Amino acid sequence: MFTELSDTKLDTFEKLKEKIPSLSFKEYMMQYIMELKRLEASNSQIAQLKQEFLNECPQHIKKHILHLEMPKSIKVFRGVIESYIEKGEFRKELDSNAAAYVTVMSISSLEYYDYGENENILSALMGVIEFLANSMSHNQGEPEQEMRKNYR
Repeated sequence: MFTELSDTKLDTFEKLKEKIPSLSFKEYMMQYIMELKRLEASNSQIAQLKQEFLNECPQHIKKHILHLEMPKSIKVFRGVIESYIEKGEFRKELDSNAAAYVTVMSISSLEYYDYGENENILSALMGVIEFLANSMSHNQGEPEQEMRKNYR
């Protein structure tokens, strides 16, 4: 069930890749989120069952499932990020694998986000996407390069 749901989400993400030339990364991510909401609405019982299972299953089982599914998401996100590097929206020297990992982990862990008084999951998600997009854009390159020099 998890693999099927994950693969359906990833297929949706892949299909949206053809829109990259006409969309900013933030717009692309919003379209992806809207598609996911539509997908979850059409399969609400399965989505609810999945969430209940993840909330109640033993930690080692949850870890095993995520260990199988997260690399797929990271791979797809890496391709999208590389497309935005080629498009010129993100820095050429950006580590697409690290950026994909941070993006996937940030979005998939929103349940732990400390919501503000007037915040909901959508506004939190938009804030995370805004932060990620700004971090990967051209005007952030020098601090990252300087930091990498210090760790070599």
